[in-house]
Amino acid sequence: MDNLLAAGRLSDALPAIQAIRDAGLPVGVAGHRPEVFRWAEDHCHLDFAMCSYYNPIPRHDGPEHRSGCNEAYLPEDRDSMVAQISRLRAPAIHYKVMAAGRNDPRDAFAFVGRHLRPNDAVCVGVFTRDVPDMLARNVALLNQALANTHAC
Repeated sequence: MDNLLAAGRLSDALPAIQAIRDAGLPVGVAGHRPEVFRWAEDHCHLDFAMCSYYNPIPRHDGPEHRSGCNEAYLPEDRDSMVAQISRLRAPAIHYKVMAAGRNDPRDAFAFVGRHLRPNDAVCVGVFTRDVPDMLARNVALLNQALANTHAC
């Protein structure tokens, strides 16, 4: 969706969105830019939205991630996205919440806990080679953050 946004062609996604809906499947879009979800709120009835906290690389030339690019994980991107998430009708899946390992996990999950709505979810990548119990640690940190915000 980010590449379509950059090209001014978000409406190109509408036939695929309709085909998914016609197949009886849940419809969602993913993106790194709040503008994607503002458009989707006006043009689609989404069952979910997959919202990246960060927009680390431009996607003007193509939708794929390009290794070797200088990535930027800006706090203002995260703030803009959670502001947009708060206005979505559909549940959101929050992702890239750790900024590719750049954020302290405790701080990152505390931020998620303050912005996760009742039907939202969070998607977190793990790399267990160096920290075998990373998944359990992340779950504990998220549970603590949610308890601190009285979200659960």
